[in-house]
Amino acid sequence: MKQHTNLLVLMGLILLGAISRSPTVSLGPLMPDIQSTLALDYGWSGFIVTLPVIIIALSSIPVSKLVGRKGTGKPILFGLTLYGIALCIRSSFGIYGIFFGSALVGLGICFINVLAPTLIKEYFPSRVGPMTGTYTTMMYLFAAISSATAVPVAHKVDSWQIALAMWLPLVLVCLIIWGVQYKKSHPFIPPQDTLSISGGRLLKESPLARWIIVLMASQGFIYFCALSWLPTIIQQSGYGDTEAGLVASVVQICGIPGAMLAGAVVHRFRSQQIPCMVAGGTFLTASLLMVFSQTLTGFLLCAVFLGFSMAAAYTLFLCVLTLRAGSPQQAGQLTGIVFLIGYLVASTGPWFMGRVYDWTENWTFPILALIMASILYGLAGYKAGRNQTIGNS
Repeated sequence: MKQHTNLLVLMGLILLGAISRSPTVSLGPLMPDIQSTLALDYGWSGFIVTLPVIIIALSSIPVSKLVGRKGTGKPILFGLTLYGIALCIRSSFGIYGIFFGSALVGLGICFINVLAPTLIKEYFPSRVGPMTGTYTTMMYLFAAISSATAVPVAHKVDSWQIALAMWLPLVLVCLIIWGVQYKKSHPFIPPQDTLSISGGRLLKESPLARWIIVLMASQGFIYFCALSWLPTIIQQSGYGDTEAGLVASVVQICGIPGAMLAGAVVHRFRSQQIPCMVAGGTFLTASLLMVFSQTLTGFLLCAVFLGFSMAAAYTLFLCVLTLRAGSPQQAGQLTGIVFLIGYLVASTGPWFMGRVYDWTENWTFPILALIMASILYGLAGYKAGRNQTIGNS
């Protein structure tokens, strides 16, 4: 029975990874069609992309508290139901629908972000690395598929609305699987000793929790900055949209082996310090290539290192977060405060790089921020990757 339950949970975890980014990644390629139909300027178009990130950050602590009180069963069903409704609203009610729907999409993703480490800790405590790697591999695989298929699907059916909602059936399948799992699970009894520990208290009392936040914020800063500005850097180096799109595709594709490898090797080490420092080193290599590349080959090599390191770094961050928590409930509480601060810091990255470029009219100085974030990720990995749990650090 337990083996059957774990198989069902594994299927559900795979689908959570598949839907966690694919509906948001499809927004970027479809944005020109959306702008044309809804008469949106670039400012409001950028806000549509940023809005889910803001909602994820602001909702992380309330969602983590809900998971602490109710367990994983009811919140995951509520989150997936909300996610499905959000995808319908985003594609069905014009300009108001796309803003309100995008906000609800962010809330649905927040449930997935908080619940994934908690579920791994609850059902696979001895296989955190492989299960986290499986989850993030599906995340990057389906993000790449979504990015590549959004525009062809929209042109095929002559509707960006349908292309934007095409992941709804997968959300419904995921909801059914978790519904079946919820009916088979035992009623949740909240442990009193963990409910009293808030995310703020964890942050105040645990240096380890603070280093995990730095780990999250540094990799997120690089992720958002690189995806936002790498195409522009390539175009300003004398290449066109086709070459910039090719490099962006390589970044997405190389994330798949990065996530797989990080999840596969992390359990072979007594701690996560060495893998995190290696990921920081690949981040640093990618940042340096971004500065010194003058040819398309150089930018493609940069994309290989960048895609691999972004996926590996995110997988390792989730492993560290899950392993440092002493229980599934603490994993949920820790996830809330980590994602709140981490996403808020990381989301300022593209704006910061853009402002520095406006001041200097040179990309070397903005990329120095990525170099510093790479070093910081390695340092945070060394501090947070030690073989210990919060409360025993």
